[in-house]
Amino acid sequence: MDQHEIDRFGRTFQEFLDLVVHPSRERAGSQPIIERVEQFLGADPLSLPVVSETFEPYQHPTVQLAIDAILSRDDVTHDLIGTAGHGREQFSFSELLQMSRLHLGFGVGAVDYATLPVSADEEMTCVRFGLYLIDDGTTRTAVLVRGASRMREGKPAVEVLGLSRDDARRWLDEFRAERVRNDKLRGQVLSFAPAEHDPSASPIQFHRRPDLPRADVILPDGVLERIERQVIGIAEHRERLSQENRHLKRGVLLYGPPGTGKTHTVRYLTGQLTDVTVVLLAGPAIGYVSQACELARSLQPAVIVLEDVDLVAEDRSFGGGGGAASGARGPGRRGAATGCRWTCPPARSLRRWHCAVPGRHSCDRRAHRRSAGVIHQGAHPQSDAPGCEPRRRGDKPGASAPGTGRATCRPAGPDPAAARGAW
Repeated sequence: MDQHEIDRFGRTFQEFLDLVVHPSRERAGSQPIIERVEQFLGADPLSLPVVSETFEPYQHPTVQLAIDAILSRDDVTHDLIGTAGHGREQFSFSELLQMSRLHLGFGVGAVDYATLPVSADEEMTCVRFGLYLIDDGTTRTAVLVRGASRMREGKPAVEVLGLSRDDARRWLDEFRAERVRNDKLRGQVLSFAPAEHDPSASPIQFHRRPDLPRADVILPDGVLERIERQVIGIAEHRERLSQENRHLKRGVLLYGPPGTGKTHTVRYLTGQLTDVTVVLLAGPAIGYVSQACELARSLQPAVIVLEDVDLVAEDRSFGGGGGAASGARGPGRRGAATGCRWTCPPARSLRRWHCAVPGRHSCDRRAHRRSAGVIHQGAHPQSDAPGCEPRRRGDKPGASAPGTGRATCRPAGPDPAAARGAW
């Protein structure tokens, strides 16, 4: 059999396959995806460029809002279609089109949606896998939105097919601008939490902004005022400071024994900065410090809170994962019990305050707040202060160090159950 006969056999066999496959597609009412795109663009899609941009899973709602903003313009019309076929998540946009032409394996189908959280109390429906055919009156583009999936490695992406590379890039430029204007993470209180069993899941968790009165924060005299000046004062005067070419990157390091008000202070500051994005990192989530800094830069004004900041610089030479991501304690490591809080945007100018044992006046305020039902334990060096009892070796935890003879602030009446504010 010569080459001519082999080629003729191949063409005949291909015609046979088309006769078998096409009637089944007509009965199912499924049109090959490449035919639909070609009809819309008026050109062969396989000869056109595709420009793509990836995004993080937690940015999917913002991506959806950016696309919706473009589609809501007066001169823009669009059609949203889905793609049917097994294994579609494994292929890029160009590969989907090529597979659709060669094997007729991907046709027009239903759009896939996903419901994603956008705040502590709100969810949003987003396109998880769908194809937008967009006409703005001057150019036409096909935009494939691909959300996070367990079936595919890599980040979610937006892939733009245009009649030219400049058209695709121009659409992406408008898309990026709308993402900045419609970012759903702006002004939220967020934390990172590793998703061990689902790599495609978003590591972002949303929290309600704390509402903590200033009177409930008990610190030595003058400490809270200086912290407010460094954090809240900079936020209030950021526009004027920017006009004077003064940088806004400031930081606060709070350190001291447990129970002296570090977390309470951070909760109070978070409640006061109502228009500021707050990113919380604690324990193993310290491993997301790079992503948190990148997120904070894009959502300015923003503050990053590092609980137990010493984990960032712990010794990584021991097992258990090592480094900031593990949070484990061992030889050569400083664990979570050291009690550091670092609040930064991130900082270029750092101020630090030791949340130490408060003075007698502060102890009187603590006793008063505790007797009124506000729980905030701490230590006091004076055993003769009203509402205070000496702390001796063997007492229950509540002060900084057992067996030192320091005093613990306690109410005169029954002691309510200690409660620590949670995010």
